[in-house]
Amino acid sequence: MEIVLPKQGLINAQYAQKKPELRRLLADTDCYIDGTHYIIKAGFWWDGKSAPKFSWGVVGGPFSGKTYIPALWHDILFGTHLFNQNKCDKIKLEMDRLCGVNYALRYAEYYSLRAFGRFAYNKVTQDEIVGCSKHLFINGEQFKPGPLFV
Repeated sequence: MEIVLPKQGLINAQYAQKKPELRRLLADTDCYIDGTHYIIKAGFWWDGKSAPKFSWGVVGGPFSGKTYIPALWHDILFGTHLFNQNKCDKIKLEMDRLCGVNYALRYAEYYSLRAFGRFAYNKVTQDEIVGCSKHLFINGEQFKPGPLFV
């Protein structure tokens, strides 16, 4: 799998006023996965990396550290069901490596996603898939989930 992340700084996002655990993307961000160009459009809301609060001292909070960008991509790919859970998790693992996340942390998060992510993946609703899809563009075209996705 080949992933190219542009040389960009931190993603420009803001807190949700009523839900401080959420962020809204304020500027488009993009990447290439196996030669395909993906863009997340501004306005996408996400909840950062999923980690229990008691572990934040070790792995960092949902919006901290080098896993911030990979968590954003994982959330939208998970939320659209564009790829199966295994591929979403492998994409995040590779993005973590590209962003300089140390080996132990990226594999701890990867195996945690593999063990527990299926519960979240299987609970994604049709409305969530459609909502996430509004913010994902592939090779310049808005992603439109077909009957296999919803």
